[in-house]
Amino acid sequence: IVYSIAHKDDITYFGTKSAIYSYNHKNNSVTLLVNSKNPIYSLSINSNNEIAASSIQELLVKIGDDIYILNTDFGAQDEYNTQSAVAIDNYFYFGGINGISQLNTEKLKEYIKGDKIETVISDLYIFNEIQKIGEGKFKKSISKSSSIELKYSDYPFTLRFNSPKSGSINIDYFYQLEGLSNDWIADKGNNSATYTNLSPGEYSFNVYGVNPITNEPGPTHSLKIEITPPWWLSGYAKSFYFIALILATFICIKILLKKREVQRQIALSEERLKLSLWGSGDEMW
Repeated sequence: IVYSIAHKDDITYFGTKSAIYSYNHKNNSVTLLVNSKNPIYSLSINSNNEIAASSIQELLVKIGDDIYILNTDFGAQDEYNTQSAVAIDNYFYFGGINGISQLNTEKLKEYIKGDKIETVISDLYIFNEIQKIGEGKFKKSISKSSSIELKYSDYPFTLRFNSPKSGSINIDYFYQLEGLSNDWIADKGNNSATYTNLSPGEYSFNVYGVNPITNEPGPTHSLKIEITPPWWLSGYAKSFYFIALILATFICIKILLKKREVQRQIALSEERLKLSLWGSGDEMW
């Protein structure tokens, strides 16, 4: 089903229920340009061959080989009318149920260039209480820390993260905890990860955000986490256990040798007694 159509030079563009296609009249070829989850109600092409289209709760923009999706967080209306798009210079205009939406592709490119999805870990919670600088867990902001140390009893603990340099909202985040699992987990809007009952050892918490317009992942932020063992499993305790084992083994060996020596002395005494009795009996005989 074709919902919208536009024409420029020798190419006709048309939007369907799930994509935007182009038809080249010179060579009679059809090309898939943009995939969409929703119907393309209207579309237009400007003088720079940039394509913009409207759909349900979003505007789709194709600039060169890059495709951008602007949802309601970036000003898109909930619903647009069919065949209601027009391009004038660098501007696109779309008619919707709430009026007209204006899109400037030059400003869009500037915004995308300056919008950096650089994820940082902003807070640490233990037993649902935020940990502040100087309280023992870290001496500087956790966003600037490369590692932290937690006791085995510090659970549950929660790491909160965000992207303070980005003006985007509803950023999708993905995180993993190396040492526990190599799987990446979708955050689903919580902006946090909670862990409990981790075994003592070293872990690496990794997290990154995805640009909601370009759908490109940002850089990964990592934090080393060391879970220290309980005192009875600490290095000092293990050293004590080792020394105690050596001492116990030494004592057992000493006791065993002493017992053998006593048995040997008893055997010698018995032998002397037999010889003594034998000698006495011979004289009497």
